[in-house]
Amino acid sequence: MLQPAAREALLASVKARAAEPAWSHEGRLEVVLRQAEDGGQYLCVLNPDAEAALEDLICLRQAPKAVLDLGVAGGARVPLTVVEGQPAVRLRLYPGEGTVLWLR
Repeated sequence: MLQPAAREALLASVKARAAEPAWSHEGRLEVVLRQAEDGGQYLCVLNPDAEAALEDLICLRQAPKAVLDLGVAGGARVPLTVVEGQPAVRLRLYPGEGTVLWLR
């Protein structure tokens, strides 16, 4: 396992079998799921492009009861859709913009 090739093979195998809780369907946006101490789930989404607005579907392994965009004052409900059998939300972010989605 100390050899770089063996380490890369192991990591690739684990990644192929591990179910990610959320991901950007086309890989355009960066997605990180955070679990708060109180059990709340927050999805941090960032547009890594500093020059162009990007849009993508954010797929979720499990369907929440509701999704709120906390980047809007007071929170705004985001409609769920389905893509390839997975619940998802469509987001469009301006250059370098980020938002936090509360998965309830």
